[in-house]
Amino acid sequence: KEQDKNFRSAIQLENYKLRERSAENTDPNAFDLVHPTNTQTFVLKTECEKAAWIKAIRESIMSAEIPITDLCVIHVDKGDKIPLGYTPIQESYYGHTGNVNAEGGGREIFICYERGGLDKDNKPKAPITNIALVFTDNGSLLKRRAP
Repeated sequence: KEQDKNFRSAIQLENYKLRERSAENTDPNAFDLVHPTNTQTFVLKTECEKAAWIKAIRESIMSAEIPITDLCVIHVDKGDKIPLGYTPIQESYYGHTGNVNAEGGGREIFICYERGGLDKDNKPKAPITNIALVFTDNGSLLKRRAP
């Protein structure tokens, strides 16, 4: 399971580069996966392993280029289901739970996202370009201001 977790974290590659021949490792099959905060060295012993690794990296990069077009929140205890075409965020970038209410000790609440969806007219949805988070812990209501 730890190896799977390392692999999943390794292929989140927007900021990663694959560099041959690690400076710290003399093995000619060693690769460094370089990230600003975390560099890992993997030894790929066969051409098959190398090809599989590079394929996984390319697929990850390709899927990252498809913009996120919608977000939704699901409440597990209320029986909410993940909408078709959406992906739940089950784990954070740093390996923490994706349950956004985990610290609250209450209900499980997850955020789901959709990439490249279609609108009701079957046209591509516009990508999300901004998100605002508003915390109202005192029960106040949000009202739209007149321009």
